[in-house]
Amino acid sequence: PYVSGSATLDTLATGTNTQQALKYFYRVVPPNAVQAKTLPFLIKHLGLKKNDKVMVVDDGEAYGIGLANDGQKIFKAHGLKVTRKSVKETDQSSAAEFAAAILPVASQAVALGVKLVYAPTQDAADSQVFAQDLQTAGYHGKIMATDGSVSPDFHFTGAYVSFFGPNITAINK
Repeated sequence: PYVSGSATLDTLATGTNTQQALKYFYRVVPPNAVQAKTLPFLIKHLGLKKNDKVMVVDDGEAYGIGLANDGQKIFKAHGLKVTRKSVKETDQSSAAEFAAAILPVASQAVALGVKLVYAPTQDAADSQVFAQDLQTAGYHGKIMATDGSVSPDFHFTGAYVSFFGPNITAINK
């Protein structure tokens, strides 16, 4: 059996046309599609309307790509215009190299007039760098990161973060 504390790829448990589902696969976190279901609440909260522009930026990793794909589907289903970008972050790149690579994407978000930048990543420091680059580029819209950014390393005022915690409805003594 496989037990994962972090594998969120939707198809690990269900399989695809070309890949069988893992027979004894268990996870302690929900799949990406479940986390992406937080987006309609954010769309409503931010008052985003049909044809408003959003940018989805993944980090080139399986986690970021999968969650970005699910998020992109939801945005499109709500009639939003989506621009998709991918900026590969590797373990070998420094924070300065990543900042330089992501800055043109931040500038494009400003030029396009997007109202929301959705950037799933497992690295909170990358989310912080990207949010700072967006601010430096003159971006005034909203930013949403995902559960990988639940960390003191991501502390951007006004940003949104989706993550999973226990559904506490009562305390048993």
